[in-house]
Amino acid sequence: MTFDCDVALRLIVECLGLVERLGADPIDVRQARMSDRTLVVEITARSIDPITVRGEICGVMGALSGLGIPELFPVLHTESFGVRAYDDAGEELLWVVSSIETAGFAGDGRAVEWLANSLFQDNTPAYRRSQADRTIGQVETGLRELLDHHGLQRIGDAYPNQLWSLSELSRIKSRADDEGRYSHDARTLLDYVFLPQLRDAIVDHRDWFDDGCLPDPDALKVSLEALNTVRRKVAHHREISSDELRDCRAIARICLTPIGGAHPYLIEDFLVDRWEEQAAQIVDGMRAGFDSADPPPAGSMPETQRRQIAIDALTAQQLAVNEALSSLSRLVVPPSRQQLHDAAVKALTHWQTALAHLIAAGSNQHLTTTEVQAASAVYGEALDHVREVAEEIRRLRVSAPTE
Repeated sequence: MTFDCDVALRLIVECLGLVERLGADPIDVRQARMSDRTLVVEITARSIDPITVRGEICGVMGALSGLGIPELFPVLHTESFGVRAYDDAGEELLWVVSSIETAGFAGDGRAVEWLANSLFQDNTPAYRRSQADRTIGQVETGLRELLDHHGLQRIGDAYPNQLWSLSELSRIKSRADDEGRYSHDARTLLDYVFLPQLRDAIVDHRDWFDDGCLPDPDALKVSLEALNTVRRKVAHHREISSDELRDCRAIARICLTPIGGAHPYLIEDFLVDRWEEQAAQIVDGMRAGFDSADPPPAGSMPETQRRQIAIDALTAQQLAVNEALSSLSRLVVPPSRQQLHDAAVKALTHWQTALAHLIAAGSNQHLTTTEVQAASAVYGEALDHVREVAEEIRRLRVSAPTE
């Protein structure tokens, strides 16, 4: 018996809901859907503890592996499984993607191998706090490097004397001495001042920054004051919400993007994260192109109508790849990501060309079946190459929550 996509997904949900009758932990399934060739199951987790949630998802992966989905439901064209876990309030906690082979490790009780070979995007409270801490650290480091760069240009290595009073400078040097650091080095001293002091030093010496790296000092001050509110919560180990983490990242972009334009070498770490985030968003934006349905089988309708359906789907893909190439061209690419960036552009350009040829082939009523098949083969090869690059970009974003 064959099933259509909707029936197949409904049956999968029903099967997962029955696993507790076989002695396994119950699975609270919210829904199942397809994303590209990934079967995505959304569940409500019984805990927000990161380890416990991973254990629950491991159980779901094992159950999916045991259902024999590729053979039982070929209509889904499943190549991997994804599980997205939410808390009772609907807040996403964890998002995991495993190949069918890797999900088999979970089903065989080989949890360590499953963990090592799966992609994780975490959004648990502990993770959000750690990511806010990392983002704030990037801003502080970027501002320190900016102060040092312009301070040396304007004043020389004695520039800390222009930033703080003698008593403040004495306290900063004392903290450096206590940790065995060389307190007579200007850049070393900056490691012992934090967001509020960095904010005031930059805003009060705005005339140092005349190369476009500080377009609006007053707006920067407001942004950094908001960021400092989150910094205090992180410092006292209070929970950081998804909105606060999102705001934290937005403020980092506002503060550091102009610095990246003027002095990219000062914030390489931030630029790498920013490129990976934006490239992943571009790839996600092409999912509709990946998901385009195959045309109805030959003989099910007039051939002219069937071809038009195929051409419409391919045209939608063409629009998606055109937009993706345009978006990639606007990214600031850090040196360490240039090779992957170039590979993504090359793969998308190849797909773009293959799409154009296939659309032209489908529109030509006199084209032979052999010629159409040849164009389809080139298209399939190009799409596989895009998927490979997309997977590599996704792997870079391990442990990054979706927004």
